[in-house]
Amino acid sequence: MLEPGEDCRLREAARRLEPGPWRGTPDLVCGIRLLPTHDRAGGLAGIYAILGTGYFMQSQGVDLLIVVVAAIGCYGMSLAPITWVIISEIFPNRIRGAAMSLAVLSLWIACTVLTLTFPYLKNGLGAHGVFWLYGIICVIGFVVIGIKLPETKGKTLEQIERQLMD
Repeated sequence: MLEPGEDCRLREAARRLEPGPWRGTPDLVCGIRLLPTHDRAGGLAGIYAILGTGYFMQSQGVDLLIVVVAAIGCYGMSLAPITWVIISEIFPNRIRGAAMSLAVLSLWIACTVLTLTFPYLKNGLGAHGVFWLYGIICVIGFVVIGIKLPETKGKTLEQIERQLMD
């Protein structure tokens, strides 16, 4: 089952290429080391660049599969868990329930838009262009997160709220 905000096409491609009892192994292996820091999102941009280059060079087979599985793993250690942590910490206590509901709805809408636009982007840009675009989006997100998102490690929700309000 897909999580909100995931790069649905990469995960689905890997699942199709991953028969047998080891299905889901990238999720399991990468789930062991969750919540590093946002800097792994920069690694995801690099993997998207490699994936785009592989499609551009018309690579097929195991080498491309390895890059797809690496992308799933990097996503599982970076943007996937961080999104949920940010959603749970960023809102003040008095509006947290309603705000989280709206944030999760927005996340599902974004996932739907990503899934529905992928075929159109692929037709217009080619598979390589789509993954290069995704890499550029990751770089932009990496910079914005690095500049705008405060460190919350070891802080209470009240301390985070005060920090965000100042």
